[in-house]
Amino acid sequence: MVVEEIVAKAASLGVRGHVVVTGGEPLIWLRRGLEELACKLRELGTVEVETSGVHRPTPRLDTCVDFYDVSPKLSNAGVKAPLDKFYVSSPKAWFKFVVGDEGDVEEAARYVEAFGIPRDRVFLMPMSQSAEEHAEVLRRIWDAAVKLGLRVTPRLHIVAWDNERER
Repeated sequence: MVVEEIVAKAASLGVRGHVVVTGGEPLIWLRRGLEELACKLRELGTVEVETSGVHRPTPRLDTCVDFYDVSPKLSNAGVKAPLDKFYVSSPKAWFKFVVGDEGDVEEAARYVEAFGIPRDRVFLMPMSQSAEEHAEVLRRIWDAAVKLGLRVTPRLHIVAWDNERER
């Protein structure tokens, strides 16, 4: 699909006000159409890009993005994905860490401290595939998060539809 087709498809689905560019790692498409897409999507509203934070956005992309939803990878992800310092200093960046237990919460807190990420821009999300698992993980992480001064946010799509795709 070309950019115009993607934007037309989003518009036909009733997207208005806030558009999230996601799916794997969108920034692998830097200089290959992502900038054009983000800029064109602004016609539909605020543009948010989800990223692992590994790739630094180009200046053109940055002008068209309102928010970055940065999800740095902890050891529970099983991959090494170094965070680009750009995001730490960007007022557009918000950080979410997917955590499954108290150890993950502590690792996230160490990560936040080591990189100097503003705590008021950090959220912890339960690692889960179903509403039942989500509730269990939420109970496991809550006290540790509060103790370390980190906020927890639910993964509402998991609570509502488990891990059903295309919702």
